[in-house]
Amino acid sequence: MCGELWTLSGDLGCAPQVSLAVSQYLAAELRRLSDLAESLALHTVRTRLARFLVDHGDSEATPRHWTQEEIAAQIGTVREMVGRTLRSFADEGLIRRQRGRIIVVNPQALEREASGSE
Repeated sequence: MCGELWTLSGDLGCAPQVSLAVSQYLAAELRRLSDLAESLALHTVRTRLARFLVDHGDSEATPRHWTQEEIAAQIGTVREMVGRTLRSFADEGLIRRQRGRIIVVNPQALEREASGSE
């Protein structure tokens, strides 16, 4: 029967909506982790950071204030590498840093970096 404490092997069968939601969550999490593992294995920090900025930024300013520590955690590196790479992007004219915001000034070049094209 359905008890107060559910286990994946039994009690979730009593609540198909919960079972489906848990299954969808686990599938999405597995997909995310698989993508991260692939990205870590195949792409440089520079490429991963460019992809992050393309995905989370816009030409005005990023809609959310991300710390370098948070960005590092998202792309699988350390804050120091994020800082160095952001400085490099700024020196190359791809981004501008202003009051804690990252402004994409050359989206085409950033897209090329994100795709790994040189």
